[in-house]
Amino acid sequence: MKCIFYVVFVLCVSISSCSNKDRTTTDETTVAMDENMVALTQAQMQNAGIALGKPEMGTMQSTLKVSGVVDVPPQNMVSISFPLGGYLKYTQLLEGMRVRKGQSIAVMEDQGIIQMQQDYLVAKSKSFFLQKEFERQQLLNQNKSTSDKVFEQVSGEYKVAQIQVNSFRQKLKLIGLNPDRISENNISRSINIYSPINGYVSAVNVNIGKFVNP
Repeated sequence: MKCIFYVVFVLCVSISSCSNKDRTTTDETTVAMDENMVALTQAQMQNAGIALGKPEMGTMQSTLKVSGVVDVPPQNMVSISFPLGGYLKYTQLLEGMRVRKGQSIAVMEDQGIIQMQQDYLVAKSKSFFLQKEFERQQLLNQNKSTSDKVFEQVSGEYKVAQIQVNSFRQKLKLIGLNPDRISENNISRSINIYSPINGYVSAVNVNIGKFVNP
């Protein structure tokens, strides 16, 4: 019985030794896979004076001055330009300045602005005259006092005039002018450019007196 017990005991020790060896090999493999990770024991943290805690709100004893670049998504960045072209008359923009939506940030000036208002008023006046002629010819045509050909010709000219007026109205809105405020006694030579969003100026590529292409 003693001999058999001894053999079994040796066998158990051998198995236990193999298990410890396999565990050591596994631990070494795990450490090799985490070469960029540093692990400290509790005793090492105490010796180094390292303590873990949760983030808390507090007052800093000094000011930290840092520098960096702020980037925003494309939908939050706006490039402002002038579709008609002209000279930059006035601006106070500086890089980093805060602007509000609807704030006037620049004033543009050009002869093309005056010409566009002139074309609109001329087309509007012509359309008004053709409207009266169309109504007169329509009444005469109903009474068979004029031919259909004359009525159709006046009708076509009146429609062309309406198209021109609507086209000039959209062009004026595109450059920031309200067509309803334009009259023969109220023609502006300059246009204000307004900020479409709230934000900060990241770059100013023009200066006062510089010509801006369309």
